Amino acid sequence: MTVFVHNANFCLVLSFVQKLIVDAGVFSKASSLSPTVLRCNFILKSLSMKSKRFGTPASARAPQEIIIKAWEYLGSPDVGRQELLAIQETLRREFDQRPLESPAAIARVLADAGAGLRHPEVIQCDSQWRQDEIERNDNRFLELIDLCSGQPLSLGRAEELIRKMEELRLEFEAEGDPAALKTLQTMAADARQRADSLRETRTGDSESCAEQAELAQWLTIWIQTPNLFQNWLDLRRSSKEFIEQFGNEPGR
Repeated sequence: MTVFVHNANFCLVLSFVQKLIVDAGVFSKASSLSPTVLRCNFILKSLSMKSKRFGTPASARAPQEIIIKAWEYLGSPDVGRQELLAIQETLRREFDQRPLESPAAIARVLADAGAGLRHPEVIQCDSQWRQDEIERNDNRFLELIDLCSGQPLSLGRAEELIRKMEELRLEFEAEGDPAALKTLQTMAADARQRADSLRETRTGDSESCAEQAELAQWLTIWIQTPNLFQNWLDLRRSSKEFIEQFGNEPGR
């Protein structure tokens, strides 16, 4: 009975807080948000108001600072879907004039700060967000949607996608479109992180682990030296190490 009363009281308090947040203009649909999202944003709203009161505009604060501060206000938990959504919503409010950091980018910042990651949730959250962004905002990236699926890619399919990325890179450079180039590079970095995460979560499947480790290496090379990638890949596939591990079928 006591537990039931406590739960009922908690629900009443949560409902009241949701109403306050909506009335304050923080969210238009607070009722659909989880307690984790509400808690993070209610606290961060106060932090934001404090910064403005002391004359510190959002633009003067690095997104990385906000990401880490939000995580600390949540109690420095292991990071999964709810934490990523909460922090992302905070960034949306603080930096409404700049592109929104992806869940994978937020996870990278927090991992560097020592946070534990719930990898399957991070992969799923980022994949869904990336696919939604592509479908909503930019059809130019639709052919790369498999790169964001969160499912393991074969090396053959990965090569096709990297070739498409290189075509788009050259196109965007010719058009002088730095925003599109930045989006493309971010997609590649996020795909590399997903490959690393999939490798870590598939420890019982040595072949899949090896493929995801190889894919992460390919993406690293493309990100760093895209114009040299194809020559590097030809040499890599002809190496003894690669043939022993994956065979010598170019498409695999």
